[in-house]
Amino acid sequence: MTSIDRSLRPIDIPLPEGKLFDGGVMFVRLQTLDALEQFWKAHRDRFGYACEGCGGQDRPNFLHEYDWVFGPSKLAVVRAVLRWGQSNLGCEFDEGGWWRYCNLPVNQDPGGWPIIDWDRNAPIAQVVEALHELTFDDWGDLGDNPEVESHDRDSLDEMIRYWRKEQRADAGYYGEENERRA
Repeated sequence: MTSIDRSLRPIDIPLPEGKLFDGGVMFVRLQTLDALEQFWKAHRDRFGYACEGCGGQDRPNFLHEYDWVFGPSKLAVVRAVLRWGQSNLGCEFDEGGWWRYCNLPVNQDPGGWPIIDWDRNAPIAQVVEALHELTFDDWGDLGDNPEVESHDRDSLDEMIRYWRKEQRADAGYYGEENERRA
């Protein structure tokens, strides 16, 4: 039996920055509210979905804080964030009667990830797609994985409006610590 190195984290597999790649996704680092808003204004029509690294862990597994993956579909974005097909992540049928992710990084609890109650003989490609869609939706609610947050166009527009309001109120806001003060 082959042993899986669970210490290899998806974040250790670099994504090409600022270029379209598999599935029409783009990875960028947007460290200030201005950078986020400018990028979004320039690319909003191209990308319907995004995931951001929330900085919720000392050793993130998927994205660092201020890292973003934008794409045309939930599926494409999640595939990129998970480094699906490059990382050790996979899915398996659990003898309790459902499909779930397997080979998660060492500090990830499989119980905190989506499962699908489908037949054991379901086509694996359909299982993977369904798990990825559920993962995107789970990340939108911050679920059990506060490391990644997902957005659609409307939620990203709302987030930018919220942070601008906080900025005007002289409260803490997205990327404040990365701005140069005059």
